[in-house]
Amino acid sequence: MGSVTEHRPTAWIPDEEWCLVSSPRWCRMPKCPSTAVAELRRRHVTHGFQWWAYCTGHLYGRKIENGVVMHEVFVNAPIYKRWQAKREMPRA
Repeated sequence: MGSVTEHRPTAWIPDEEWCLVSSPRWCRMPKCPSTAVAELRRRHVTHGFQWWAYCTGHLYGRKIENGVVMHEVFVNAPIYKRWQAKREMPRA
């Protein structure tokens, strides 16, 4: 039995909740000795949001390509369709 992605087309698109680290930090995972490469914008009750830093081993299926954190989505998913529409909008 194969994986789900074998039967449904996918694409890698930028993940707008993630960015490359802005200053040297450690991965936030307990006992992880690695330096962080990317940060996730997490919602926070009192501060609005906080940046949580992660190393390459803890990017949760994401990858860094050309300085952008990317994630894999199904091409028929609403998030892909929104990204595609935004990308095709004429620039002012």
